[in-house]
Amino acid sequence: MVKSSKILMVGLVTLCFSVSWAAEKYNNQLDKRSFVAAYQNAYSFEWLKYLMYVPKDYAQSKKSYPLILFFHGAGQKGEDAALLRACSLPKQLEENKKESFPFIVVAPQLTGKVGFEMPYSLDRGTWYPTKFLKEVNDLLDHLIERYAIDTARIYCVGASMGAGAVWKMAALYPTRFAAIAPLCGEGNQEDACKVKNIPIYVYHCQKDEIMPVAGSDAMVAAVKKCGGRVEFVRPEGGNHEQCWSNQFDDLYKWLLKYHK
Repeated sequence: MVKSSKILMVGLVTLCFSVSWAAEKYNNQLDKRSFVAAYQNAYSFEWLKYLMYVPKDYAQSKKSYPLILFFHGAGQKGEDAALLRACSLPKQLEENKKESFPFIVVAPQLTGKVGFEMPYSLDRGTWYPTKFLKEVNDLLDHLIERYAIDTARIYCVGASMGAGAVWKMAALYPTRFAAIAPLCGEGNQEDACKVKNIPIYVYHCQKDEIMPVAGSDAMVAAVKKCGGRVEFVRPEGGNHEQCWSNQFDDLYKWLLKYHK
């Protein structure tokens, strides 16, 4: 590892699901498919903690892979990676052993107190700050240099509080993503025209008791008013739990239709 670098690499969790943390191997002649042995508690980019999932065939392949940047909800905040692995897409990748899942997945963890204020009102002052999202953007640049990532197929997905991060991240970096998917959340309507050129998939149950569907309704209407493209899935039944339990297989197929 380059001695002048102070960057610690994230733990690598492969889709064959031998769960482990690993450091990246790189030098002046960067090998994007080589890694050193696994060890514990090395999953940070400067101060930013994250999980990373790599397809099973990555090391043997010569192709570049699409990447999903995934933002978690309020219940996964903190500095415990186990919280990230216990919910939504990271949990599904581990439990269902999706060895054929075609994406590299990067899931950064927002520090802070876990949870939300009751009754059913997330403390928006603790949501993803701009400083954190700028660090995530730097992380993406860091990973693109070191992994075989198809930069024309980088997608942003988030659930609940993470949906707000998707809207905000896309507004900050509208040319970064081939498509985005804010699930069961809300955004700032003032950002709608900034993301109008990005394909958008929104999912939100009508009976969501934690994050009212009105938040997605407002963002979808604002984006469409700006001339944007939105596919809005709005089930009559279901609740907020759908954001965590839904496999979203249709979403992942939908993402792969788009590239920059």
